[in-house]
Amino acid sequence: MKKQTPVKEQLLVLLKKHRELSIDQIMNHFSISEIAVRKHLQGLASQDFVNIIHHKQEIGRPYHTYQLAEKGHAYFPNQYQQLSLQLLEDLEDIYGIDTVNGILKKQTDRVEQKLIKEMEKTKIEDNLDIFIKNQNERGYMFERRINSDGSTVLINYHCPFKDAAVKYPSICKHEEQMLSDLFFDEKITTQSLITDGKACCQWKVSR
Repeated sequence: MKKQTPVKEQLLVLLKKHRELSIDQIMNHFSISEIAVRKHLQGLASQDFVNIIHHKQEIGRPYHTYQLAEKGHAYFPNQYQQLSLQLLEDLEDIYGIDTVNGILKKQTDRVEQKLIKEMEKTKIEDNLDIFIKNQNERGYMFERRINSDGSTVLINYHCPFKDAAVKYPSICKHEEQMLSDLFFDEKITTQSLITDGKACCQWKVSR
């Protein structure tokens, strides 16, 4: 899919992370004029990347919010070429669910072994950054947040395997196990999952 301009791409990422935003909320992330931002949003809407939602109020003027359309979600990397849902379903029909889960586990193990070789830093923050960089190169949209108690929350706003993970929840279980294996000195707690209809996946990493 053709790359968007930097401003339009930033808008797509912003809406991917926050689901639905007003123009005032969007402007908190930009230093250019509101007129320019509205022009970019209109351009994305005309290309069917963004939906403009109209809201009426009993008091005051109507207002608009913006959210990603289906084409907007499809703009982000999708790894069906490596993990075809139809292929997994065919394998299940022929060989059974255990074979499918075994294949999914093997793929996660391959990623884990690669990360083990790269994550040789003594500080957990450095290893978390290596993990995030690797996952984002695979098509995810990870970032991390530090809580006031010193724990870390890993946040992922985009799952390139979402449809497959909805059908085969073991994908999420293998990912969580990989986190536990990589950060074995920490406690990993799943707080939300995109496959459950949440806006993002979140894992708390704490002592």
